[in-house]
Amino acid sequence: MIEIIKTWTTQNDAEEMEFLEDFQKRQESGNWVSYLNGKSVCEISLEDGTHIRSIFEEDGIYRPENLECADVHLSDKCEVGCKFCYANCTRDGKVADIERFISSPWFQSLKPGMEMACNLNEFKGNIDHLEKLLDACKEKGILANVTVEQRTYMKNKEVLHCFQIEGKLFGIGVSVKVIDEYLLKDLEECRNVVAHTITGITPVTGYQKLIANKVKILILGYKDIGRGTQFKVEDESNKIEMNRLALKRYIKFLLDTKVSCLLSFDNLAIDQLGIKDMISEENYGKFFRGEEATCTYFVNAVSMQYALNSLDSENLKSIENKTSQEILKLVRREGGHE
Repeated sequence: MIEIIKTWTTQNDAEEMEFLEDFQKRQESGNWVSYLNGKSVCEISLEDGTHIRSIFEEDGIYRPENLECADVHLSDKCEVGCKFCYANCTRDGKVADIERFISSPWFQSLKPGMEMACNLNEFKGNIDHLEKLLDACKEKGILANVTVEQRTYMKNKEVLHCFQIEGKLFGIGVSVKVIDEYLLKDLEECRNVVAHTITGITPVTGYQKLIANKVKILILGYKDIGRGTQFKVEDESNKIEMNRLALKRYIKFLLDTKVSCLLSFDNLAIDQLGIKDMISEENYGKFFRGEEATCTYFVNAVSMQYALNSLDSENLKSIENKTSQEILKLVRREGGHE
């Protein structure tokens, strides 16, 4: 799971020597994974998920040739039935054909060191599918992360942690709803587990509990698609907007404290909360991973399609007979990065 991103550009021989010395120390520790992506070096800490991206382009612009992370949707099946679910998941939803997915040219072309963020929703009937995918990822040197719903996590945490011990699973994201003492204790003690929250849904009191227990948090933006559209329309008390504004004020306070290192955001949340206006231009450039479609894109493994991101569901295109690199070029061009 991503905690912070450190991006810097080498501009002279002295900086390059400094990079090489620090790089060697990190590699000797055995706690870092690194790979070359275009003319840049990407590193990921296996301890806390910190990313370091060192850019060796003369103009300082990152031009990846391979995915840094794929956002993969594995299942339309979910018994929880969140009223704001952007993916319209249901009890009768379909599950990805994992054998077809991992044998596709897209999956086979993935490179070691990249991350795959897998949204599984809930486990019922999916555990064998998940393990097959994790085994395939491990074999290819891919760092696999899985996001599951809170109740599913609490019922299956032993299985997930076993996958971590076996080196099949890197990080676990838990979509939190009820933040109680049992969840907090588990999240605080476990390695590479991050609480996933949604702007406008999770109240500030929930964030206060997570912060007090030093739990890492990924704040996601509210997706006004799928069931999320109707849920927002029916929000007559304007609770979503009130929660968003309260969270924005709370984050302004947190950014001036040491606990700010517990926070991370997706690009949608960055926009909805105005994060760019809260920090210096230097720090924003240091910690911001990149605009949409720069080095990541969305893959629906159920329908075997891709899009710039999960919000772009009306523009899904087939991944059949395409490599991950070919799609990245298409996505970067469509996103205005080529």
